[in-house]
Amino acid sequence: MAAVVKRRSGKRPRTEAPESTLPKRKVDEKSPVILSFQQHRQELDSRHDKHERLVKCSRDVTIASKRIIFLLQRVTGANDTEQIFKEADEKFLEVKEVLKTIALELEGEDPFLFTRAYSTGVQEYIEALSFAHFLKRKTLISFDQVKTELKFLNEEGIDLHLSLNPFDYVLGIADLTGELMRFCINSASSGDQNTPFEVCSFLREIHNSFVAFGNVSKDIASKLRVLTASMKKVEVACYTLKVRGSEIPQFAMAEALSADFTCEERDTLVFALTALLLCHKNFSDLSAWNLKSNLDFFSAQTPCSERYNVPVVSSLVLVAVPLCYCSGVDLSEMDIGNLSEKDGELL
Repeated sequence: MAAVVKRRSGKRPRTEAPESTLPKRKVDEKSPVILSFQQHRQELDSRHDKHERLVKCSRDVTIASKRIIFLLQRVTGANDTEQIFKEADEKFLEVKEVLKTIALELEGEDPFLFTRAYSTGVQEYIEALSFAHFLKRKTLISFDQVKTELKFLNEEGIDLHLSLNPFDYVLGIADLTGELMRFCINSASSGDQNTPFEVCSFLREIHNSFVAFGNVSKDIASKLRVLTASMKKVEVACYTLKVRGSEIPQFAMAEALSADFTCEERDTLVFALTALLLCHKNFSDLSAWNLKSNLDFFSAQTPCSERYNVPVVSSLVLVAVPLCYCSGVDLSEMDIGNLSEKDGELL
């Protein structure tokens, strides 16, 4: 067959190789090499299918565990906590059925080959389980207690257990701290003055334990940063409750504790709320010392529009509008960012 020549712009012409005239050889399907590759193909396909099933089960465990956590967060301020715990226990049974499916899939397999497929769901389950354990007993669930929850029976009545990686337990406990921070803020907002300090002490113990691990894993280092942020937010909330808790209105407590600003800005917000409350005649029995010291401190701050973020300004508005309406005080011409002692004459 004649060679076909193709010319390319700006390049030297290249000659295409002619088609081979050699006869094509048939592949022997019974060859040991072919049989070996077919076996490897079946093993890889089986492993990939198992991996996808485990990922789906892990996703189901994650979703169900998050729903349990949302349910347990309703314990704050609830009248019937036993009913909430009962519903949570029923949902835990549903999650354990999915975990049993994962254990059946891993029966006879090396669990470390598939640990990435289901570890996310196990960590979320440990987070929900440890959160429920803390709400009931005010203690941290142990590694052995979690392993007990991962034991099942197969169809033949033989014991079956899901292998628990210690790293999954540690990372699940690290995720617990975020839920404890939310639980602390919600408890303080509902008027509970004791739970935030219990949670703060508990978080400090967990933080000290994580610091002792050192730099053993990038996952633990990342979780430690989030844990530290949650602990600091709880500490600031406890500080606010201890020092200025009596001066913050109950309806503004949640926003004052959960807003992201410094302790100095938080103090100034409290002073602003106190100043606005003192403008109302119903609060005229408050001491003159509070009026003078708070207004003097607050008048030294920069204007509100230049210093505070949106949560702080919204808190001031939530307090100012009802007071203006109830007491007939006209605050339209008052610069909230520059209150002074003369504003006490409104009393």
